[in-house]
Amino acid sequence: MAKKAEKRSHKRKNKINEPSTASERRKARLLAIEKARIRDIARSSEPDFPPKPPSKKLLCKIARGFCEEMDPAVFEEAGCAVCGQLTTLRELTPLASIPYSLDLLEREGVTCTERFSETDEVDELNGPVLDLTCNSVFVDREIHLINGVSPPLALANGFWIGTVPEVLKGLSFAEKMLIARIRHNRCLVRIYMKFAEAITVPTHNPA
Repeated sequence: MAKKAEKRSHKRKNKINEPSTASERRKARLLAIEKARIRDIARSSEPDFPPKPPSKKLLCKIARGFCEEMDPAVFEEAGCAVCGQLTTLRELTPLASIPYSLDLLEREGVTCTERFSETDEVDELNGPVLDLTCNSVFVDREIHLINGVSPPLALANGFWIGTVPEVLKGLSFAEKMLIARIRHNRCLVRIYMKFAEAITVPTHNPA
């Protein structure tokens, strides 16, 4: 008798939970279909184990991708004549093949020829401000030049330093400190709450 009573109460609950209107029945049916679709997608996305051996097409794709990534143009770098930045070869355009003018890079008071004594005159280099050791242009700088705008990081914007003279190459640490424009040769100590704090003050090298 108790089991029959439980079955009757269970049937009554199911009848109460069943949707009464057609719209509710339609929503319940759509929800069941969506749940079944999600369950099928989850089952189909499970990887097979052990995996099947790669096909010839996949092996060719892997070998082709490896060869493309190991091409020298992918990792070899060269300098940009406009900004001097090191860039991969595939992102550089030969300077001789550019179809636009470099007049935007001409500046006064930016370049200077090498002087060997104090009596030598200060002369500027003629033409656009470029890194003469480079023969290519970075594509990002090329976009600015095509649009008639000077690149923000161009050497013509005060970033030009020229070729390093032979006498300034391979210097020791002491020699670098002697020719540096900023010399850290002063130290101030400030006492605050029983702690000492050292402050390094850079001073301009008059030499």
